[in-house]
Amino acid sequence: MSGPSRFRRRVSSSPTDFCRGKPASPSAWRWPSRAFTPMRRGPSWTRLCASDLPQRSVSLRTAGFRPARPPFHRPVLRTGPATSSLMRSRHAGAPPMFVTRCEKWLAGIAAIAIALSAVLLVRKAVSVESGGLVFLAICGALMLAIGLVYRITGRSLAIGTVAIGIALLLVVTAALATLNLLLLPLSGGTHDDALVRMDALIGFDWREAMEFAARYPLACEILRYVYQSTSIQLVVLLLVLGFSGRQAEFDRLLLCYTFAAIGVVAWWTLWPSLGTMAYYELPQAVVAAVNPVVDPAYGALLRKVSEVGVTVIDPVRTLGLVAFPSFHTVLALLAIVSAASVRWLFPPMLVLNLLMLPAVVIHGGHHLFDLIGGAVAFLLAMALTDAVLLRGAAPRARRELAARVS
Repeated sequence: MSGPSRFRRRVSSSPTDFCRGKPASPSAWRWPSRAFTPMRRGPSWTRLCASDLPQRSVSLRTAGFRPARPPFHRPVLRTGPATSSLMRSRHAGAPPMFVTRCEKWLAGIAAIAIALSAVLLVRKAVSVESGGLVFLAICGALMLAIGLVYRITGRSLAIGTVAIGIALLLVVTAALATLNLLLLPLSGGTHDDALVRMDALIGFDWREAMEFAARYPLACEILRYVYQSTSIQLVVLLLVLGFSGRQAEFDRLLLCYTFAAIGVVAWWTLWPSLGTMAYYELPQAVVAAVNPVVDPAYGALLRKVSEVGVTVIDPVRTLGLVAFPSFHTVLALLAIVSAASVRWLFPPMLVLNLLMLPAVVIHGGHHLFDLIGGAVAFLLAMALTDAVLLRGAAPRARRELAARVS
C-alpha cells in the first residue's frame, strides 16, 4: 500500500536531491520516468538514497518503488531558463510557439516603417546607397535565418531568441532612421530658441558648461568614449539577457527601445530641434580641448540638411537629427533598468550610464531640457511596453511577468 502524496520523492541524477528528503516542486516532475514513491515496508517508511538504487533497470519495483503519478491531471512541460515562456502552451500537447509577442510587434513596426520609407523615397526622388542597403539586408537575413534554424530545430532556443531579436532590431533601427531623414527639409523651422530659454529659466547656460568642461580634457576624453558606447551596451545587454534565459527582460528591452524610438521621431516631426552645436559658436580653444563628438562641422551639416533635405541615404551610416527629446538619455535609462536583474552587470552599467548624462550635454550638443524630455519619453515607452507584454499573457503568466518586470 502506497503512502500519501506528501511522501513522494524525486530521484534525480544528483544523489543528494533524493537523500535530503525535500518534496519536488510541481514543475520538477517528469512523466513517466524519474519520479518514484517509497512503499510501506513494515512499520516504517523506506527511504532509499540514489546510491542504493540498482544500477540496472530490473528491480525498482522489487526494491519497493513504483512510478508516482504527477500531481496534476495533465503533464507540466518542464522548461529550462533559456526556453522561458516561448515553449509553454496553454494546452498539453499543443505545438510550441515559434514567434513571441515581442517579435510580432517588432516585425509589424519594421514593415510599416519600411513601407512609409518606400513611399517617401519615390515621392521625394531620394536614392538609397546600394552598398549599405545590401550589407544591412545580408546581415539581417543571416541573423534571422540562424535564429529560425536554432529555434525550429530546438538545438538552442537562447541562440534563436538572441539572433532573431538582433536581426529585428537592426531592421527597425535602420527603417526608423531612414524615415526620419525623409521628413526633411523642415518647413516650419526649429524650436531651439525655446529650449535655450527653458534652460535659462533653471540657470543653465550651455556655452558656460562647455568652457568649464574644457578645463578638464581628460574627463572630456573619458566622457567621449562613454557617449559612443550606447550601441555596445545594447548588444551586451541583449546577449546577457538572452543567454541567461531572462526572456521577459529581453522582450522588454527590445519593445521599449522600439516604442521610445517611434515616440522620439514622432515628437521631433511635430516639434523639431537640432541641438546647441547647430546654433552656438564656441572658441576654437574650447573645441580643441573638449573635442566633442558633435562638433561645429556636424552642427553646420545639420543646419544644411534641415533647409535643403537629403538626396542620398546610407542606411548604415545615418545622420542623427533629434535633439529633443534626447534618445541617448532614453538608452541610458533603459540600460540601467534592463541590467537591474543581472547582479554582476548592474554596477558597471549604473556607473557608465550615470556618466552618460553629462556626456550627452558635452559631446551630444544637447540642451539640458533634452535630457528631461528623454526621461519622460523613456517612462512613457516603458509603461506602454509593460501594457503590451502583460495584455497578451495568460493569467498565470501575467502574474509571473508582472512580478519579474516590477
